[in-house]
Amino acid sequence: MDYKVDKKSIIEILNNIAVLLELKGENPFKSRAYTNAARALEMANDDISDLIRSGKIQQVKGIGQAIALKLKTLVETGSLPYYEELKASVPSGLLDLLTI
Repeated sequence: MDYKVDKKSIIEILNNIAVLLELKGENPFKSRAYTNAARALEMANDDISDLIRSGKIQQVKGIGQAIALKLKTLVETGSLPYYEELKASVPSGLLDLLTI
């Protein structure tokens, strides 16, 4: 069953992953990849969910295989365990504080 995850939510999750990776001191290239993917999706005119379901999401410049697989999981299940694990690894509320 596919869940309706809108473009705005997908972009927000990608941006949040980038921030969480930075907070954890991960490789800056990894964080930048998520930021670039979010930016690429902001510019995309096609329906993102359709691109993900069809597997054509990797044709969008800035979306690699690893991020494409995560997006597929997000659209198919309505959640992304990778994102949930990252959120759980930083103090509660820290991400919210950074958006202020």
